Amino acid sequence: MLTPALINIQSFFYPIGNTPAISLTQSLPPGDLANILLLGCGDVRNILFTVHNDSKLPPV
Repeated sequence: MLTPALINIQSFFYPIGNTPAISLTQSLPPGDLANILLLGCGDVRNILFTVHNDSKLPPV
């Protein structure tokens, strides 16, 4: 049985992703050190967001 072929004309391109970034250290108390292993991370949004949030904290 033959069926018509559909061509996907519209494609989506998300250069910085389509999900919000999260802070990787949000559950740690301020001043605690963390060793974080990221596997299969396709972008650096979470890393940049974490560095941005942690740079606002006062020094310990």
